[in-house]
Amino acid sequence: MADMNDKELFINAINNLPDDILTAKYDGYLPRKKARRKDAPESPFDKTIDLHGLIKAEALTVLRNTLSVAKGKRRKILVITGKGNNSEGGCGVIREAVLNFLSKAGSIYIREFKFASGKNGGEGAIEILTK
Repeated sequence: MADMNDKELFINAINNLPDDILTAKYDGYLPRKKARRKDAPESPFDKTIDLHGLIKAEALTVLRNTLSVAKGKRRKILVITGKGNNSEGGCGVIREAVLNFLSKAGSIYIREFKFASGKNGGEGAIEILTK
């Protein structure tokens, strides 16, 4: 066998495999079934948008487009902005921009907004109810 080349070794190995590889590998026992992925619990929000990693202009465009689509449908939206812990001065640029937009221009789209509950992101997310 020492003078066989790689191709011949490979073909020889394939030809010598048992008919039922699983049975041979696990000595007659089949492996346990893989755990099924649990579905995430149903969200109380109609839409969730995550603005992490966007620049201010992009984040506001995504927010404005989302609110435009939801206008008139009484949708509950979760906007994840982050708290701004990694921003200069610890003040999140995206979070402040979103809050300013909602306070001023957002009135044509929304009924109310508030910081999310602790389980939904606390001060790093904003819950919005559209008109």
